[in-house]
Amino acid sequence: FPSNFDNTAIAFLTLFEVASLEGWQAIMYRAMDARGVNMQPQQNANMAACLYFLVFVFVGSFFMLSIFVTVIIDTFTSIKNKEESGAALMTPEQKEWMDRKRMVQQLNLERAMVPPSPEACMSGVRMWLFRLVISNRFEYLVLSMIVLNTLVLGMEFYNANDAWQEFYFVSGAIFTWFFFLEAALKLVGLGLKQYFTDRWNVFDFVVMALSVLTFVLDILARADSEFDSPFDATVLRVARVVRLLRVLRLTKR
Repeated sequence: FPSNFDNTAIAFLTLFEVASLEGWQAIMYRAMDARGVNMQPQQNANMAACLYFLVFVFVGSFFMLSIFVTVIIDTFTSIKNKEESGAALMTPEQKEWMDRKRMVQQLNLERAMVPPSPEACMSGVRMWLFRLVISNRFEYLVLSMIVLNTLVLGMEFYNANDAWQEFYFVSGAIFTWFFFLEAALKLVGLGLKQYFTDRWNVFDFVVMALSVLTFVLDILARADSEFDSPFDATVLRVARVVRLLRVLRLTKR
């Protein structure tokens, strides 16, 4: 079709072609050469037409087209998310139930610890230990020991002298039995079932068991220089560093 502004229909089609950025420069150049009705064109006779077309391309093509595409993509993403979650086929009541369920999941609720029963064996001692192990002060003490243990492990170096080797052994024994005592206090205060219900406690117990195994292997190696350990004690010792993951427990709170 001819690109001109002789009537409204052709003018809209011409502007649509300009907005599509398909050959719009040729239309702009012809408009710049136009002088009037029934007059021969002259090169660059109407420079104002250049400004008109540049403004139209910027506003009509880049700006409006970008908004149009953004709305389409946003609508498509919204429909896709609803289809993936199943909300597109849900009734209003079902959507409300899903929203409440999602809100409860975002609360990060923790299982409430149940104190020992008064009829239980040594209920007074267990109640005191229960209050101790669930307190924030006890948690901060354990985390401080974990950080200190990690720092000591980072101080180990190759070809250390006997004094450093003795320091590593003594400090490792102190940390190992501290975490063993922590597990024992929690087992008594919380009870066997409640202790192993918490995944963090299971994690701590596994790391503590590895630490005790490492300590036993170190003792056997010191007692017998020809002792051949079935496990690599160095790898087991480095496994203690994973205790730092307990910091995530505080961030969840």
